[in-house]
Amino acid sequence: MGKKLFKIFSILFILACIGFYGYRLIHYYKIYSTNSDWEEIEQVPLYKKIITNSYTNNDLSKLDDEYVYNYKYNNNYVKYSGMLWRIEKISEDGKIRLVSTENASVLTNSSPFEESFISKYLNDEKSVVYRNLESPDSYLTKTKVCLDNITNMENITCENVKEYLIGIPSIKDYQITGGIEGFIKSDVEYWLSNVSDESQYYINSDGEVKKTKVTHQYEIKPVITLSNEVSYSEGNGSVESPYIIGERKLNVLNQKFINEYVSFNNKTWKIIDQDDIGTKVVLDGVLENKRIFDKKYNTFSSSKLFKYLNGDYYNSFSSSDKEKMVKGKWYTGLFTSEEGYDYNSIYKNSVESYVGLLNINDIGLLEYENVFTLTPSDSKKDVIYTVGSDKTVYLDSSNKNKNIRPVIYLNPNITISSGNGSKEEPYVME
Repeated sequence: MGKKLFKIFSILFILACIGFYGYRLIHYYKIYSTNSDWEEIEQVPLYKKIITNSYTNNDLSKLDDEYVYNYKYNNNYVKYSGMLWRIEKISEDGKIRLVSTENASVLTNSSPFEESFISKYLNDEKSVVYRNLESPDSYLTKTKVCLDNITNMENITCENVKEYLIGIPSIKDYQITGGIEGFIKSDVEYWLSNVSDESQYYINSDGEVKKTKVTHQYEIKPVITLSNEVSYSEGNGSVESPYIIGERKLNVLNQKFINEYVSFNNKTWKIIDQDDIGTKVVLDGVLENKRIFDKKYNTFSSSKLFKYLNGDYYNSFSSSDKEKMVKGKWYTGLFTSEEGYDYNSIYKNSVESYVGLLNINDIGLLEYENVFTLTPSDSKKDVIYTVGSDKTVYLDSSNKNKNIRPVIYLNPNITISSGNGSKEEPYVME
């Protein structure tokens, strides 16, 4: 009998303790949880945060069922996948349309967008832009691209619309963002998605809407759309503190984004790709002395410039710097009218070495003037694609003195010890 009473008393005592201390736990959690480091924070959709921040300040205005940014304000910056974007508008269901502040590859266009190499390149999973997007299935939704045939600039319509993961701006996008006074004006020429019969629209370096039937190489300005399920994490939309999309990355070189910067050989280099070889970087600047490509050849592997870059220039690096480098594959295929100016044609030939140059598909191509690429043309043996003084791509003689902008591959597994990836504070490698 005594044992039975003891068991009953023990059970009641345990239940009483659970109730008492359970109550105290809940009670004090409610009091102190607002200051707790382990508090579960409610996830706020990014679009709601933006509308709360901007619409109440008149930075956004209603256009039909969409919120459109007033181009006179500068609090619509977003950082995603290493690229800086501007918010154009927010749809009624919370999808956020972004226009890149940075241009991507230089491509030729002579077809409507849906048939062009531009749409194929941007939505090719192997392309530099696509494969460097962070978790596109999680963060992005399809982007609407306006394909209307515009014959009257007084009547800009957007009725023929198709969806892609990545698009380019239309004339209507350009107008909504302020046109020549707006935030997607650029000092380089780039393609628009609209056509006018057999002509292609583009924006010239003065910010004017133009059209052409002639073959040109203009820049590509990507347009993407964030899903309405993307949560707010940090930032206030200013250029100094943009809204941040994506996860914090490990301090390893291959976890860093394109368009970020790294310090190497006492100089600053820009990350332009992360691929199976390693981290591809280009010198943020040009070499001190100009050089010819070659007197006879426009094939990089046969050129005097190849011998210099992989001889005297490579040997100027310290042994510790050389240990950080890996051999790269440099694509030297022809880019010609016979190939229909297909961007894939440059991948037909290649050479392996430690130092190369930018090809015509690389991002950041137009950042510096009078620079040789390694992409040849078959029109003449001594002609090669070059970035001109007006930041356009054209064919020039390989026998002229031009600026040289080296490209190298770094070991992707190097640990980053400091820096934030900006040009002012590039990543420093251990």
